Order: sequence, then C-alpha cells, then structure tokens
Amino acid sequence: MNIQAGQIKPGEFPTDRFVAFIDILGFRDLIGRMFSDEPSLFTTLLNALELTKGMAGHVDPQNVRAVTAFSDSVVISEGGPFGTAGVLATVMVLAGELLKKGILCRGGIAVGRTYHANGVVFGEGLLRAYDLERTVANTARIVVDDHVAPSIFFLIDDPIPHLKRDQDGRLVVNVFNYFWEAAEIETQKGDVGEYLPGAVDVVGLSQARQGLEAALRRARSVGRTDIVEKVVWIINEFNETIDAFPDIQIPPIDVE
Repeated sequence: MNIQAGQIKPGEFPTDRFVAFIDILGFRDLIGRMFSDEPSLFTTLLNALELTKGMAGHVDPQNVRAVTAFSDSVVISEGGPFGTAGVLATVMVLAGELLKKGILCRGGIAVGRTYHANGVVFGEGLLRAYDLERTVANTARIVVDDHVAPSIFFLIDDPIPHLKRDQDGRLVVNVFNYFWEAAEIETQKGDVGEYLPGAVDVVGLSQARQGLEAALRRARSVGRTDIVEKVVWIINEFNETIDAFPDIQIPPIDVE
C-alpha cells in the first residue's frame, strides 16, 4: 500500500484518511415528495450522488478517494497528506447541487484510520466524523474537526471562502464556495470587477436562492420551529455571501 499517496487496497489494514460523513436533512420528507408530486427530485438526488461518485472514480483509479452512499447518508474519504482538498471538493459538489433544490446537508469532517474500499467503510475517522454530525453540527452545517484544520494550509483564499468560523468558534464548510468559479489563467475571467481570477456563478446562486426560499416555505408549512431554524441558519449564510458582491444584483432572502 502506498501510504504517502493515501491509497488503500481491499483487505489491507487502513491508515489515516480524511473522512466526511454527510447527512441529507429531511430525507423522509424528500422521499415522500419524490413519490407523490415531485418525481423530479429523483433525478436531482441521483445526479448529485452520481456526480460525487463520478469525481471519485474519474480522478482516482487507485482508491485514494472513495464515496459510499446509503439511505440518507454519504461518506466521502481520501488519504494522503492533501486528502482534505479532495474531500472538501467532493462535499462542495454534493451540498451545492442539492442546495439548488432546497435540500440541505449536515455533517462532519474528521481524520483517522479508516477502511474504505469496494463500498465498505469503517474505522476511527468515520466514527469521529459521524459523532461531529450527530452531536456538534446541530444545524445545516458541515463541521470540520480541529485535528483536520492544520491540513488546510494550502487552500486558496477565494472571495467566497472555503471555510468559516461559526459563532461557536467551530470551523465549518462554506458550501457557497461551490458557486465561485475559478478562472483559467489564460482567459483571466473576471466578471466581478476587482476579483481576479474568478467570478461568481450568478445562475447557480440564483438557483440556490430559489431552493432556499422553497425550503423555508416548506419548513414553515409544517410548523416545525427546529426545521425553520436550520433553514434560517443557512439563509443567513447565503445573505452574507451575496452582500459581499453587490454587483450581481441577487436580492437577499427575507426571513421575517
């Protein structure tokens, strides 16, 4: 096994891997809507999951990165010294695509010895990520364990940051980074003035806005204050994101 590259082969004892445990919130309601009056949700969910698994398989034939989906949960893992980059990128794709339809995620990202091959996953990293999701995340956020933070030194400080500190001091994934398009060097794309290279994905953010408004309406219609609070939390994150880019002319979402 190539420990430095983070590879893991079926049947071999695991080494450290960065692991994300992601829970799709409101999954029971999502399934109910899918099989009643919103069959398009089937395609939404399937495409988002296949896109994350496609990323793993396409760029990673040696199983440095692995993705397993079951029920309402998705486990993403990657080994090697830069495993956080792959895990974060895959988490962004999953959470960002679901957000366009108002489907929210909660989760944890941790590190530890974990076996993840051929759809089988277990180990320290998985348990730590699972515990973060169950006991710390609480709302529609993906919490990064403090032990993972030192491995994130290489991230580019985009205008929409990859990570943020929440009010409780916890490091969390900023899923709206998914809607920042890094420009190719030779094109020097810069649709947002001084922010070079790169641009806001206005279409994607507009879709996210529509999805979040729909999620807020559904939460209020069932009279669940706990669900409303989760949606309001991520709406506030959305409003903070668009406030940083006044030129894109996407209005904030009113939660009053």
